[in-house]
Amino acid sequence: MTVRLELKPDVEANLTAQARARGVSLDAYLQTVIEDFAQAQATNPTHQPKDVKATDHSALKEFSDFFEAKSIDRLIIEQGIHPIENVEVLSGAIPDEDIDELISDIYRDREARG
Repeated sequence: MTVRLELKPDVEANLTAQARARGVSLDAYLQTVIEDFAQAQATNPTHQPKDVKATDHSALKEFSDFFEAKSIDRLIIEQGIHPIENVEVLSGAIPDEDIDELISDIYRDREARG
């Protein structure tokens, strides 16, 4: 489906900057945002977007993306994560003694919690 949007210049600039920061096109960014919103609506139909004119949220506007629930796919796009091509880069990163100590700590904590 194709959708045409008429956005205010400042809104378009803001969205374009967010897309650029994530390394994706504006179209790809908007598609992700809309799909995530639609998915959230499907799981929580009582959640409705608030009328911005009714309440002044301008102080929180720059942080709204932070509080938004995001899908794994969206996080991958935003963070520029790519599959590891060579798993050997992971070997030797943590000495075996540290891993053994970490695992022992995990078991101790689990036992302490019952």
